[in-house]
Amino acid sequence: MKDRTTILLAIGRELHAWKKPFLISSAVVLTLVAAGMTALVLTGGGDGTVTFRLGFVDNPPAAIRRDVRELLSPDSRISIEHYASLTEAEGALVDRDVDALVVGDDEVVWGPGTADRLADAVWLAVSNEQVRTTAASIGLSPGEANRLIHPDVESRTVESPEIGSVADEVLATISVILMFMAILAYGQWIGYAVVEEKANRVVELLLGAIKPHHLMAAKVLSIGLLGLTQIAAVGALALSIGLATDRVDIPPASASVVLWIIVWFFLGYAFYGSLYAAGGSLASNNQEAGSVIGPMSILVGVGYVLGLITISGGVDTLLIRVTSLIPFWAPMLMPGRIARGWAEGWEVAVALSVMIVAGVAMIRLAGRIYVGGVARATSKLGWREAFRTGADLES
Repeated sequence: MKDRTTILLAIGRELHAWKKPFLISSAVVLTLVAAGMTALVLTGGGDGTVTFRLGFVDNPPAAIRRDVRELLSPDSRISIEHYASLTEAEGALVDRDVDALVVGDDEVVWGPGTADRLADAVWLAVSNEQVRTTAASIGLSPGEANRLIHPDVESRTVESPEIGSVADEVLATISVILMFMAILAYGQWIGYAVVEEKANRVVELLLGAIKPHHLMAAKVLSIGLLGLTQIAAVGALALSIGLATDRVDIPPASASVVLWIIVWFFLGYAFYGSLYAAGGSLASNNQEAGSVIGPMSILVGVGYVLGLITISGGVDTLLIRVTSLIPFWAPMLMPGRIARGWAEGWEVAVALSVMIVAGVAMIRLAGRIYVGGVARATSKLGWREAFRTGADLES
């Protein structure tokens, strides 16, 4: 109980110490996100609609215009221009004043940059009119002609239980990006915070009142809490702006995938946060910290690349399967494999068990290195030397 109270007091101290930098950095990030989302809305036409310009020559049937409007996607609009001659209309097409031409009821003319979806809609609309004309010539009623154009065909989709949904894959992609950003940003935050306290000799005073392991745990937990709060605030702001401007569509995702992402996120942060704290304790100033923390960022970068390959790739390769079981990269690979439906139950169980054991071992190892590192405030230490020093101090 006493140890828990001490850790809570240390967390409170850390939160108070980092309150001002957290508020300033959060304000900057939120401002940038709001500005970026606003610029995206303004440059994207506000409501996200696309306007196509369609030219008509020789008064085509009104049914063609109606069909084009119906065949285009809901985020598209049609602007109609009428031309007295084909020469004038083709000149407008070359000058890109219109995107395509409909001549009479049996001819279409494309321009140099006609969009595929407009071309498909115009082609089908003119083809439908040809069907109506032919049907009328052989004595079919308008209803019979309409059934030729729109046959009554039932359709359904069978989902494969082995392949995750698109929403799950998108969510897994976001989780990889967030994990990468969180570890780099807040892991380095932890590392440099340790260096700063060590260089200012503040840590020597703190260690007189709290155990080194507890101080390290408090630092990892407090900065993790601030980081998660910042990520949640940024996500909520971006989502709110996106929903308010119809720029974001949220498809339903599997609850199990969401749960696994959360689990792996916390396991990955605890693992790397402890590693960064240990790394920061080896340096005596910020310049030395860069050479210690830099290689850790490479490890995170490898996991980020492999994580994106896992989600975007179409094959669950042997490399991906093996690396998803390794603690350094499992938090960024296993959620993607689960979302894609590739991970077997035993693989998830093994990866989770190995990650928990490795996380506990990393916390204990990092704690001992942290003890040895902060005890030597004036010189840079190697990992092995810090571990031995920490072991001697704890014995």
